[in-house]
Amino acid sequence: MRKSEYLKKDEGPNKVLNQDYLPQIKKVWKEYGYDPDYLLTEYDGFYNVLEDYHKSKSELKKMRPNRKGIHPAGEDFIEDYQFMVTEDVKTYRRLYDTARLNFCGFYCVEQHRYFTQDEVARYVEWMLENTWCSRESYTKGFNEENSYFFVLQDEYDTVLGKYTAIMCNIAALLIAIDVTQYLDEKKLYHANIKKENVRKFIKYGPYAGQIFDPEKMEYRKVEDFDEFAHCIHTQYWFHDPSKGYHKDAPYKWDANVPRIEEL
Repeated sequence: MRKSEYLKKDEGPNKVLNQDYLPQIKKVWKEYGYDPDYLLTEYDGFYNVLEDYHKSKSELKKMRPNRKGIHPAGEDFIEDYQFMVTEDVKTYRRLYDTARLNFCGFYCVEQHRYFTQDEVARYVEWMLENTWCSRESYTKGFNEENSYFFVLQDEYDTVLGKYTAIMCNIAALLIAIDVTQYLDEKKLYHANIKKENVRKFIKYGPYAGQIFDPEKMEYRKVEDFDEFAHCIHTQYWFHDPSKGYHKDAPYKWDANVPRIEEL
């Protein structure tokens, strides 16, 4: 389903994002080169990029068998498409976990900032080369004199394009999740436990809206989102900074992943 058709769907708002937090989420997205007009539906719900790679309702209707039970596109084609959709969903979840547990939520700790879309795209290409294959190895045995060489290049670029689109979508989602947590915790700072906020107190703990200050050796109020973002990606300062991220940190950086300047 294409973006233009997705926006025409008669649905209620997507619950991924808190509508009250959208101005702040949009502000951070724009700061790092993410387009809110693409990432949000007309209902200001989060737009999942997988819709771009799947069939529209009208296209799916044309794939149905006619009265004689004949499939216009062929049964094999339909099975392949259904398999692709299932695999895309699995890929999104796998890349989401990878972004959190291997790429520290695409947050650059040393520079106290999130990665831009262009930087995320560079990591995706590196990841494909190290977990699947490079463009050079995919076309190995062929050269530009063979027409099949260009077919293979196009196939590789298609996979790379999809992975890049998904990972950039995930990077934007992780930013939105961090902003949401920051604003949620900000409301809980020194607040009384009530029926409407008890679940968030349980979720974020007794020190919601605070960070541990290693110099003062005590918890204190978070100053702003930038400080909060750096804190949740580096929950280790009062353990042993020389050892990197603490094992209980929600976001981690895999030691085998290179720095952006090394790509």
